[in-house]
Amino acid sequence: MSGFNHCVALVTGGASGIGEATVRALVERGARVVVADLQADRGEALAAELGDAVRFCVTDVTSESAVAAAVAEAVTTFGSLTALVNNAGVVGAVGSITDTSIEAYERTMDIHCKGSFLGVKHAAKVMPRGSAIVSLASTARLIGGQGPHVYTMAKHAIVGLTKSAASELATKGIRVNAVAPSGTVTPMIDALGLGDAEARRRPWLQLRRWVLPVALRTLPIPFCS
Repeated sequence: MSGFNHCVALVTGGASGIGEATVRALVERGARVVVADLQADRGEALAAELGDAVRFCVTDVTSESAVAAAVAEAVTTFGSLTALVNNAGVVGAVGSITDTSIEAYERTMDIHCKGSFLGVKHAAKVMPRGSAIVSLASTARLIGGQGPHVYTMAKHAIVGLTKSAASELATKGIRVNAVAPSGTVTPMIDALGLGDAEARRRPWLQLRRWVLPVALRTLPIPFCS
């Protein structure tokens, strides 16, 4: 693939999982990347490992000022922003819809939906023509039962945002897409504290094959060039 020497990307949730794998793939191809994440230790370690091509910015994607600051970091440090990967997310509440608290609902929706909205909003303000935005959806938005209720709802919303933003931003020469990975072994899943056997018994985790983040590392890449 070509065109990455002039790519400056912002990857939310880029300190671990699919986000980290995406950061590594972008840097390997010559891009410069701002990693926006709340995991300071992991983010700083990743930036130190990958060198001058990467900057880490502590970012709560539910905070508009924090997202705006991450976008500004890309422009200030690398001179522009040409790609946004909206990757930050959480599994959220697991269990029956009748037992899901409104607090768990709001947190999950805020991280996925508000975070993606703010990323698109502030990136679009500074992106030149030819730039690209890609958001992480999920197969949960295609097939019922592959994710917890609020997570599934949030991923549907991200696809809706993608379609709507793509229509508007096409007039500015900015491409907007979404990708939908399946079950991936990430810290987000590990945090559930489920053993492999139990995880696979859960209806929303009954996948024939789990994948590692490295297998999806190039998934957003074609949309960023």
